[in-house]
Amino acid sequence: MAGQDFSLRVRNITPFDAQVKLLYTGDDDPNFLIPALDFAGIPTTPVGNNVSPVNSQLIGFNYLDKVFREIETGPANWGASFPTSNSLQNADGTVWVSDGKTLPYAFNTAFTFGISFILGPTLVSYTVNVTAGMPIDKMLQLSAEGIRDELIANGVAADIAQLLGNATPPGMLMNYEENTAGQLTLNMRLQTCNNVLGNPGAYQNNVTIGGQTFNWSSISSRYGFNIQEDGWTKWIDVTDRSGTGLAYIELVNSLANQSLLTDKLYKYSNNSFQVNEPLEWKKYDATGDRATLSETGLIDPYQAQPAYTVEPEVLVDGQVYAQIKSLAGEYIDLTFYYDTAGILNPEQIEALEEILREEGRDDMNKEEEKELNKIYEEGTRNIVERYSNFSGISLKDNSTKVLLGIVVLLLIFRNNVGKE
Repeated sequence: MAGQDFSLRVRNITPFDAQVKLLYTGDDDPNFLIPALDFAGIPTTPVGNNVSPVNSQLIGFNYLDKVFREIETGPANWGASFPTSNSLQNADGTVWVSDGKTLPYAFNTAFTFGISFILGPTLVSYTVNVTAGMPIDKMLQLSAEGIRDELIANGVAADIAQLLGNATPPGMLMNYEENTAGQLTLNMRLQTCNNVLGNPGAYQNNVTIGGQTFNWSSISSRYGFNIQEDGWTKWIDVTDRSGTGLAYIELVNSLANQSLLTDKLYKYSNNSFQVNEPLEWKKYDATGDRATLSETGLIDPYQAQPAYTVEPEVLVDGQVYAQIKSLAGEYIDLTFYYDTAGILNPEQIEALEEILREEGRDDMNKEEEKELNKIYEEGTRNIVERYSNFSGISLKDNSTKVLLGIVVLLLIFRNNVGKE
């Protein structure tokens, strides 16, 4: 196969940044264990080291036993009264104005934000006094920290309290959508997720913004990773063009049998700061990470479309993964362009050689052997040079795994000629 691509949307629904591993096939990070596929092609939740040592809750890949909820608001809701105008700020402190592309960064007015949470039998509430200039994520972080502190005050151990019973602190997801009049309007969605039935912890209804009261609404579930990082429970969506993430799970499982030569990487988000977060390629083995390649390149934070394309040229062979920081409440679309042509594992190479021996087609004449070696050496040198920017380890330590497609084609051609 050649000239293929796959796209992912990585989305962090919490108010805290998170480190996300993609294409990871290792077994030493319970947050990002990739599930196997059963006989029907359905992912099975990993078992073993995917139980939190802190609160004994399941972490890592999940898609069956998480409940997602949201509160949908707009700019006019965020103030002491409704409707509120000029209630939001840009990152530079100027008043935010809806233009179909710019997202607000902070609040432009004072109001209160109140939220309640239950952990087992313990019900607590906390109110944030929002001030003008307070970043949106800061308000949500203070809210989560306030709930944690209230739980601690009620006798819950500090590390248990901060994990919120496997529920995620609400984050703010913002995007423009077209209304019935055909105009682009900003939607500001608070989102959280928790275990089925809210056990052991979940956020409660009656969320207050100024003088308004809101209730959570259930939304559809999706594939992703329930991780514990920095003492918090965080949910990271990892979906693909199918909308679920199943194709991504299938791809990662396939890395046990094939390698990918990445050619290009396209990054897009509605937030330029998220696009500017570097994607790091990491080579690892049983002893841990051995080398890191960080793609570089920054976009103008004020350009019309926060996107750019890089050419990482990395061999992903099951021992290389990509890591990116997913900013609080943000998403990023990643499209990987790759090629699998000419990549064979040692068993496949041996099988080809065995076929040729059985058919008696391994008796090249001197000229054929000389020409084939010349093509092979030239192609191998080009590939090694192409990927040597990644410490050379992906190819130099695993050179038997790389075979040019042209060599395979020549072998097959000679075999077919002999049968005529």
